[in-house]
Amino acid sequence: MELIFEIVFEFIVQGSLDAVQDRKVPVIVRILSALILLIVYGGLTALLLSLGIRNKSILLIIIAIGMLAFFAFGFLKIYKKHKR
Repeated sequence: MELIFEIVFEFIVQGSLDAVQDRKVPVIVRILSALILLIVYGGLTALLLSLGIRNKSILLIIIAIGMLAFFAFGFLKIYKKHKR
């Protein structure tokens, strides 16, 4: 069951990444795909941060902050590229 969930989740995330970057896909679908990615990665980051704070684990907190920084850097890079 875990393997099936992992495969389905991978298809959703990879499909969303491909749809966001493809200019042939309609804008509304790209926006919805970007929202899916934002929810997935934002939820994962929030979960790690919450677990890190609850368990007083510095490593989980650092990983969550690193994921947040990585996501923000990637977003800004793509935003500046499409703004031109």
